[in-house]
Amino acid sequence: MSVGDALSRLAESRRVRHIFSRRGFDPRILDAMAASRCQRDAALHAAGQAGFLAQAKAHYRSRGFAWYHLLPHGMSRAPWQLLRPRFLRGSFLAFRHQRRTGP
Repeated sequence: MSVGDALSRLAESRRVRHIFSRRGFDPRILDAMAASRCQRDAALHAAGQAGFLAQAKAHYRSRGFAWYHLLPHGMSRAPWQLLRPRFLRGSFLAFRHQRRTGP
Protein backbone atom coordinates (compact mmCIF):
# COMPACT_ATOMS: atom_id res chain seq x y z
CA MET A 1 0.00 0.00 0.00
CA SER A 2 2.83 2.38 0.74
CA VAL A 3 4.29 1.88 -2.75
CA GLY A 4 0.90 2.66 -4.29
CA ASP A 5 0.65 5.80 -2.16
CA ALA A 6 4.16 6.91 -3.12
CA LEU A 7 3.52 6.36 -6.82
CA SER A 8 0.22 8.23 -6.57
CA ARG A 9 1.85 11.22 -4.87
CA LEU A 10 4.60 11.26 -7.51
CA ALA A 11 2.04 11.21 -10.32
CA GLU A 12 0.01 13.97 -8.69
CA SER A 13 3.12 16.04 -8.10
CA ARG A 14 4.07 15.79 -11.76
CA ARG A 15 0.53 16.66 -12.84
CA VAL A 16 0.34 19.71 -10.54
CA ARG A 17 3.81 20.90 -11.59
CA HIS A 18 2.71 20.72 -15.22
CA ILE A 19 -0.43 22.73 -14.42
CA PHE A 20 1.60 25.36 -12.53
CA SER A 21 4.06 25.68 -15.39
CA ARG A 22 1.26 26.15 -17.94
CA ARG A 23 -1.12 28.37 -15.98
CA GLY A 24 0.94 29.95 -13.24
CA PHE A 25 -0.01 30.00 -9.57
CA ASP A 26 -3.66 29.24 -8.89
CA PRO A 27 -4.89 28.57 -5.34
CA ARG A 28 -7.73 26.41 -6.67
CA ILE A 29 -5.16 23.77 -7.61
CA LEU A 30 -3.90 23.73 -4.04
CA ASP A 31 -7.44 23.53 -2.66
CA ALA A 32 -8.06 20.41 -4.74
CA MET A 33 -4.93 18.85 -3.23
CA ALA A 34 -5.75 19.69 0.40
CA ALA A 35 -7.53 16.48 1.42
CA SER A 36 -4.56 14.80 3.12
CA ARG A 37 -1.08 15.58 4.32
CA CYS A 38 0.45 13.48 1.54
CA GLN A 39 -1.44 15.42 -1.11
CA ARG A 40 -0.46 18.76 0.44
CA ASP A 41 3.19 17.68 0.50
CA ALA A 42 2.99 16.64 -3.16
CA ALA A 43 1.42 19.99 -4.05
CA LEU A 44 4.09 21.89 -2.10
CA HIS A 45 6.81 19.92 -3.85
CA ALA A 46 5.31 20.71 -7.25
CA ALA A 47 4.91 24.38 -6.32
CA GLY A 48 8.54 24.49 -5.23
CA GLN A 49 9.69 23.06 -8.55
CA ALA A 50 7.54 25.58 -10.41
CA GLY A 51 8.82 28.49 -8.30
CA PHE A 52 5.69 29.14 -6.22
CA LEU A 53 6.67 27.54 -2.91
CA ALA A 54 6.29 30.65 -0.75
CA GLN A 55 2.85 31.40 -2.20
CA ALA A 56 1.73 27.79 -1.74
CA LYS A 57 2.88 27.68 1.89
CA ALA A 58 1.14 30.98 2.60
CA HIS A 59 -2.05 29.67 1.01
CA TYR A 60 -2.11 26.52 3.12
CA ARG A 61 -1.34 28.55 6.25
CA SER A 62 -4.24 30.89 5.46
CA ARG A 63 -6.55 27.86 5.10
CA GLY A 64 -5.57 26.71 8.61
CA PHE A 65 -3.28 23.79 7.79
CA ALA A 66 -0.16 23.28 9.89
CA TRP A 67 2.67 20.75 10.02
CA TYR A 68 0.91 18.66 12.67
CA HIS A 69 -2.25 18.03 10.60
CA LEU A 70 -1.40 14.46 9.61
CA LEU A 71 -4.78 12.78 9.24
CA PRO A 72 -6.87 13.32 6.10
CA HIS A 73 -9.21 16.30 6.25
CA GLY A 74 -12.54 15.31 7.85
CA MET A 75 -11.18 12.09 9.31
CA SER A 76 -12.15 12.93 12.88
CA ARG A 77 -15.81 13.36 11.88
CA ALA A 78 -16.08 10.31 9.62
CA PRO A 79 -13.33 7.70 10.08
CA TRP A 80 -15.11 5.20 7.82
CA GLN A 81 -14.20 7.39 4.84
CA LEU A 82 -10.89 5.49 4.65
CA LEU A 83 -12.74 2.44 3.35
CA ARG A 84 -14.66 4.16 0.55
CA PRO A 85 -13.63 3.13 -2.98
CA ARG A 86 -13.25 6.77 -4.07
CA PHE A 87 -10.74 7.48 -1.29
CA LEU A 88 -8.81 4.27 -1.95
CA ARG A 89 -8.66 4.92 -5.71
CA GLY A 90 -7.52 8.51 -5.22
CA SER A 91 -4.98 7.61 -2.57
CA PHE A 92 -3.38 4.49 -3.94
CA LEU A 93 -4.18 4.28 -7.66
CA ALA A 94 -3.82 7.87 -8.91
CA PHE A 95 -0.80 6.85 -10.99
CA ARG A 96 -3.01 4.57 -13.11
CA HIS A 97 -5.14 7.40 -14.57
CA GLN A 98 -5.09 7.72 -18.33
CA ARG A 99 -3.44 10.75 -19.84
CA ARG A 100 -5.67 13.22 -21.56
CA THR A 101 -4.80 14.19 -25.06
CA GLY A 102 -6.21 17.38 -26.34
CA PRO A 103 -5.57 20.52 -28.32
